[in-house]
Amino acid sequence: MDSFEKLQEIGSKKIASVTHVPVHFVEKILLKDFSQFSQVQLFGFLSIFEREFKVDMSAVKQEFLFDKAQKEIKEHESFDLTEGALKLNKKALYGGSASTLLVILLIIFFSLGEDKSSAEAEEATKVEINNSAIEKAKQNLKMEPTDINDVEMPMAENEVESAEHGQDKTVQKSTQDKTVSTKVQEPMMPLHFRVVPHGKLWIGIINAETYRRKVKTTAEPFELDPKKEWLLVTGYGYVDIESGDTVQKFKEETKLYFLYENGVAQRIDKTEFKARNRNKSW
Repeated sequence: MDSFEKLQEIGSKKIASVTHVPVHFVEKILLKDFSQFSQVQLFGFLSIFEREFKVDMSAVKQEFLFDKAQKEIKEHESFDLTEGALKLNKKALYGGSASTLLVILLIIFFSLGEDKSSAEAEEATKVEINNSAIEKAKQNLKMEPTDINDVEMPMAENEVESAEHGQDKTVQKSTQDKTVSTKVQEPMMPLHFRVVPHGKLWIGIINAETYRRKVKTTAEPFELDPKKEWLLVTGYGYVDIESGDTVQKFKEETKLYFLYENGVAQRIDKTEFKARNRNKSW
């Protein structure tokens, strides 16, 4: 049984209970419906699953990146090659199919590089594209040589943004009578991290990257920089924690500990809090 099958057997309700990831997000992931996730948010959830259930989500991350790359390729079906733009040997140049495969691999490589900002997302950059995935791509894309005069490549300098329609379109180049197809930007979920006390609350706040600390005692909601990583400890547990479009509500008498990273906030125990805070309880 592989790691993903293990999670499916555990079930969405149990996973949500252990990780505090909303159950509807867990269900989407178990169905491999990634349409509503940004890369940062999905990889954050998968990293939580890996830590809590001792599983390897590398294959799921790879599948997400491969699907994303194929979607990008479909949006760039029409290419424009100007005279002298590329000086290639005709015998060494392959047609649209070879170019398509190359772009897929490049997109996956650069997508992995986007998550170097955090420790857990850094693990995602180590996901390697195995030979079976590449062979599968080669089988789906028939490699046939073609003449250089028939090859079309994207011309990024022709792209302009349409403020009226909220999407990228291309304009015709004066020396060419060809049009590059419209590219629709993929919507991204904005980062958001907010603490809402239920009454006057003491809360200790630690920057998980610099370990700088500060204390707040307040009954008013406040926000923290969602692009950074944070450790929080509260004097008691009457508080709401908002991250992205997720709201977690707590009503407990005891202290609560939280970790915020990769755009996701989750409750942790005191042991993990100390481990991430250089073995300090505060």
